[in-house]
Amino acid sequence: MQTAQPLFLRARSCTLSRPLAAPRMASRRSREASKYLQEALDVNQADVAAIEGVLAEIMPSAAHLMCDSFGNYVMQKLFEQGTEEQRTRLFAQMRGEIVHMAKNKHGCRPLQKALEKVTTEQRLAIARELRGHEDDCSFNVNGNHVIQKVIELLDASQLGSVDAAVLGRAQAFAQDQFACRVLSVLLRKNTAAKTQILKELRRVLVDLCLHQYGNYVVQGLMRECTAEDRNMMIDVVTANVYRFSKDKFASNVVETAILTGNAGQRRAILNCWAHRETLLDLVPDQFGNYVFSEAASIHEVHD
Repeated sequence: MQTAQPLFLRARSCTLSRPLAAPRMASRRSREASKYLQEALDVNQADVAAIEGVLAEIMPSAAHLMCDSFGNYVMQKLFEQGTEEQRTRLFAQMRGEIVHMAKNKHGCRPLQKALEKVTTEQRLAIARELRGHEDDCSFNVNGNHVIQKVIELLDASQLGSVDAAVLGRAQAFAQDQFACRVLSVLLRKNTAAKTQILKELRRVLVDLCLHQYGNYVVQGLMRECTAEDRNMMIDVVTANVYRFSKDKFASNVVETAILTGNAGQRRAILNCWAHRETLLDLVPDQFGNYVFSEAASIHEVHD
């Protein structure tokens, strides 16, 4: 019976290493080589020696592969399946490249996987390298995912530099397509600056409710904030319910207010629609009709 070749020898036989490391990664050959190696790593994930053989071949090109359209998937597999010592060696190849990787559409993926799999000390080292770049990464189509992952995985006490990036700019974060996601994740943590950030948001709450992205931040806060803050936000919604109900974005906030509010708050919102003139104007509206229908059904179920 013929003995199966080790994983790294089979990788050599399909000329994997060179095409992956070559500038012309978009070739059909490279796509197939990357897919082959991912599958081979899945099959041999318990074989430390096989993974070591692959690492030995690709380590000189590791930094390049992490930002490559095909190579990044292989690097994610290696972070998932390697030993702590192997991940440490991969992590060493990332040092000095963290900010570039965070903003790269391919590099941000293995960077997020590294954050999940490396040691606490290494995770903090990544956060230190991002220090001073939290703002531009948060507003970046790729970087925002990395900052979200940092926030999720670090303790609240270790997020001072993220707090500093948001303080004084909470509205800008809330109204940006990408940064609003970072802000929403940050507000789930009890960081030192959370109270101050909430104060900034309260001052512009109406604007946020009516905003394309800001409304999502408000909805997230309603679901997860303290009862005191929720009551304050629902009071604002109730005071503006007619205007909000007919708005494409704020109508979503009205629905969330009804869902998260207590019975008295739900009745107060419904009472705002009780006048015949209001209903005649609201029901034919493309957003108002939907909100009113949803509110009535929620009220019937809960009350």
